Amino acid sequence: MNTVTEVRPSGHDCHKQSSTLASLTSERVRSDFAPPVPASLSAPKNFSPKGWVRVNPVFQGLLKANGLHSPEDFLALPMVIVSGHPNRHVGTLSLSGDGGDIRVFLKKEHRVCWRDRLANWLAGYGFVSGAIREARLLDSLGDVPAPQWLAAGEDGRGRAFVMIRELANAIDLRTWLRVFPDRHGKAVRRVARSLARLHNEGVVHRDLFCKHVFLTEDGTVYFVDWQRAKRCQRPSTNIWCQDLAALHATLPDDAIDSRYRLIFLKTYLRYRSERMSFADVRREVAQQTAKLLQKRYIREIRQCTVRTGEQTLLWLDGVTLCLTQPYYDELDGVVPDWLARWGQTTKASGFVYRRCCRFGRWLMAWIRCKPYASDSLQQAALLFHLQRYGIRTPELMAVGQRRIGAARFESFLLTRRSERATGLKTWLERFSSAQLLTAERKLRWSTFDEVGKLLRKLHEAGITLGKQLPLAVSLKDGSPVLGIDDVAALRRHRRCTGRIRCRDLAAVLTALKPFASRTDLMRVRRGYRAAQ
Repeated sequence: MNTVTEVRPSGHDCHKQSSTLASLTSERVRSDFAPPVPASLSAPKNFSPKGWVRVNPVFQGLLKANGLHSPEDFLALPMVIVSGHPNRHVGTLSLSGDGGDIRVFLKKEHRVCWRDRLANWLAGYGFVSGAIREARLLDSLGDVPAPQWLAAGEDGRGRAFVMIRELANAIDLRTWLRVFPDRHGKAVRRVARSLARLHNEGVVHRDLFCKHVFLTEDGTVYFVDWQRAKRCQRPSTNIWCQDLAALHATLPDDAIDSRYRLIFLKTYLRYRSERMSFADVRREVAQQTAKLLQKRYIREIRQCTVRTGEQTLLWLDGVTLCLTQPYYDELDGVVPDWLARWGQTTKASGFVYRRCCRFGRWLMAWIRCKPYASDSLQQAALLFHLQRYGIRTPELMAVGQRRIGAARFESFLLTRRSERATGLKTWLERFSSAQLLTAERKLRWSTFDEVGKLLRKLHEAGITLGKQLPLAVSLKDGSPVLGIDDVAALRRHRRCTGRIRCRDLAAVLTALKPFASRTDLMRVRRGYRAAQ
């Protein structure tokens, strides 16, 4: 049997404590929504306020060889960030072992709020962070194909982490469908069988997006990101359909044919341990999918405009300086002195420095148990958000934020604009003469069409332009391509309603009147409708 070893933090004598892994069965589930906490990941009785770490015995020697003992050792590891959230980051790094380097994911929670702990306690995982909940669930899956966890713990100061091994030779479902168009039938049947097997074990993933489903060459299907998963003893059809609807909603219509979606559903029902009506499940999935498609983050997942690795970040100097991986490679790994001392030196093109004391925003972030995000961090997140929708923006190079007082912060944003781009107003003034050649006149008409199309994309992303028109135009293959010149002038909405869209379209048309005729404004409206 496997055993799990407790590693005490630095400053204490190393103490090993072994316990037998408890196999989870449906009879041992304490409630309809709560499995028992596995003995392998339960907090030790002599819990230290300085934190604790639980180590998977399979990787005990590997972690010891890399000098990872205390929670501070894990939380201080440098990593390349591949996914960011307000209070946690997911990054990749390599650990050196006897058999070669091992790639792992490290999920760091910078501040675990009491609401997350309460939700995990109600789900039966204890008053712990989401990282510990994910490790406990992975430890209890048994034979279900899932990534291996290496270690998990908390530092006793509101921070937590979980380290998970990266899947080797596996690609996500969306990439698989694009790379192997002749294997769609095999792929959907494999995923359906694996999902039915998971549900037969009483486990609901709850975040079963297409980017969380991986396939290997030998046909093994893995599900990743188990932070919100839970076990259910007597679930209804509605609960099972949550996973089906999430997978259906995040796969674009052009990624897979509709007949394969039906094959997936029929295969799933065939391998379920309980009988379920095909008509009822299909109707429930359709209803939940329609609701999910109204959510902005679901529509964002459906986008496929950013390749893997284009939005990776590297934190330096603790968490006060962040560089994008392409810019760090461009610097050959040597951070210039003016950037390292960004609080004293601000002489650089595209460098915007801010010093603010927004007590109200800081107080709201503290009440909501979320880290404070300055304007620079919000604009950096907005740049990545627009790029995922295929909208051209200035290139993000570096961003930073640090506290200089009780509620006072300083921050900066470093971007690089395209040298070939021209401001929209300057571009239109260039073609404002009545004596234009036919090619120039067509170029002008295409520009107004592109304004409408870009405005539609921005509204789909929950962004409005207003009257400032921070747009830039560049030529690609002789055709105008529009992008955003300055994200500071944009306004982000939680939900871009029809009223907000109409008001923003009217504001853009008003701003274009000095440079456009009535026919040109009609082209903007036509481009906006054509992009729908």
